[in-house]
Amino acid sequence: MTPSEFTSEQVGRDLRSKSDSRYEMIRKAGPFETMFNLFHELGIQSNILVSATYTHSKSELTAAVLFEALRVVIDQHPALGILGVDQPSQKKKGNHRLWEARLNAINLTDCVEFVRHDGEDQGLRRIIEKSHNEWFDTEDRARPLWKLVVVNNTHILFVYHHMIADGLSICVSSEFAGGTE
Repeated sequence: MTPSEFTSEQVGRDLRSKSDSRYEMIRKAGPFETMFNLFHELGIQSNILVSATYTHSKSELTAAVLFEALRVVIDQHPALGILGVDQPSQKKKGNHRLWEARLNAINLTDCVEFVRHDGEDQGLRRIIEKSHNEWFDTEDRARPLWKLVVVNNTHILFVYHHMIADGLSICVSSEFAGGTE
């Protein structure tokens, strides 16, 4: 296991999937999760982006500091490991139903990107636009439905699928900030 890999065992959860060792089936998705997943699949809604600026008088934001803060936040917010998984309907043969599943491990290097730009507002604007216009691969059962883009070790873009969070973004962002102190 690499230092950037976060496993459920590190936070005391024993998550085992009967169908796929990468995730555990949790429950049938509710109406909102189903709606947001459908919007994504139909190309109506890509993702949500929240940005923040990291300031610290003694140090800059490094991968080590960021990964440690992410471990704290992921431990406190299991929704950050949620996936949508289609399963055959138990009631109607040939139909499918969306289920929520939780990843057993998140490789942080897969969902954190450090980028540099020349310092102009236009460069940062392009990075934000590019990040917001990327679509999550909802068929990828190894990666979470979120990512962080760190620009010049100062600006942080938290990009996530609407299925895993809505109003929680401000709560998660403030707790992330607290985890880097």
